[in-house]
Amino acid sequence: MSTKKEVKREFYDSGKLKNETYYKNNKEEGLKTTWYENGQKMSEAYYKNGKEEGLETKWYETGERGSETHFKNGKREGLETYWYKSGEKWLEFTSRNGKKEGLETSWYQNGQKKEEVPFKRGKIDGVLGVWYENGGEKCTKNFKDGTEHGKRIEWDENGNKIHEANFVDGHTE
Repeated sequence: MSTKKEVKREFYDSGKLKNETYYKNNKEEGLKTTWYENGQKMSEAYYKNGKEEGLETKWYETGERGSETHFKNGKREGLETYWYKSGEKWLEFTSRNGKKEGLETSWYQNGQKKEEVPFKRGKIDGVLGVWYENGGEKCTKNFKDGTEHGKRIEWDENGNKIHEANFVDGHTE
């Protein structure tokens, strides 16, 4: 049985390279790279037998790293991180078999934590926390298997409690 290897390239109307993909037996295999029309690299990903495998990196058009995602057999697997153009971390979470698992954390551009969202098998499960940009607590919500279930408390920017409710299967009691 022979192995057919080839490289396919697409170009912008301007003639500049848009993407380059390696194939083996008509399936993506190896490095796939895309570029912005200005020549800056947009993304780089690896494929095995037509499915994404390993690290995928994306960049902003101005060259700053935008995200890193790990794949296994075409599904998100492991740590996934996103950054603001300024370089500060914006979002981070872990996936298992293509579904979010564990704590997803996001930050304001000033570095202050914005949200913590607990995931279990791709669904929100546990206590979700949200903060104001000044660091004060904004709200907490309890979830069970993707549905709000339990106490929700909200505060204003001065730390005063402004709302409290109890939820059962997504509805207030």
